[in-house]
Formats: sequence, structure tokens, C-alpha cells
Amino acid sequence: MKIEAQLKQDWLTALKSGEYVQGTSHFMSNNKHCCLGVLCEVAKIPLHAQYDADNWDGIKKLLNVDANASVEDDLDELWKANDGQCDGKYTVVIPLIEAIPTT
Repeated sequence: MKIEAQLKQDWLTALKSGEYVQGTSHFMSNNKHCCLGVLCEVAKIPLHAQYDADNWDGIKKLLNVDANASVEDDLDELWKANDGQCDGKYTVVIPLIEAIPTT
């Protein structure tokens, strides 16, 4: 998994801004976003509330993940940290995103 440097910085800035409240189980629901939903917003990928194939395909492209890989293969750590340790502020996922190599 790798991400373009400017996109990574924009994603981290958005997560730290306080503009987004961390949510779970959906990209966006009840004005809350999972960390990957924020990535969609930053990258201007049309966001659907559910975890649908269009959003996953867009995320895989942004993070240079094999299009044929399952979500569990390459994005497992991010979504599990987001959904399993939600504090509303992305505290657990920010260090994981900071560690993603850039292209």
C-alpha cells in the first residue's frame, strides 16, 4: 500500500482538523465518517453511506492496492483500527496513516 504524498498530507490534515467526527461501520453515517470515508471526501470520490464497491475501488486506486485484492488483504489494519478503537477523533488511525509509504 502506498499513497501520493500530497493526498496523504491532505488526508491527515482533514482527520486532525476537527471537521470530521469518527464513525464506524460505514464510510459516512449520521454525519460521522470512518477514516476511509474522510479519504473519499478529500479525494472527491462521490461518497455513499454504505461500504459499496465504487468506494472500495476508488480507495484501492488511491492507496495503490491491487484491484483484485480483498479489502481484508490490504486495508484490514485501517478499517479494524477505525471501527474497533473509535474515539471520535481518529487517534488510533492517524499513526497508521502516517506510516503509509508515499509514492
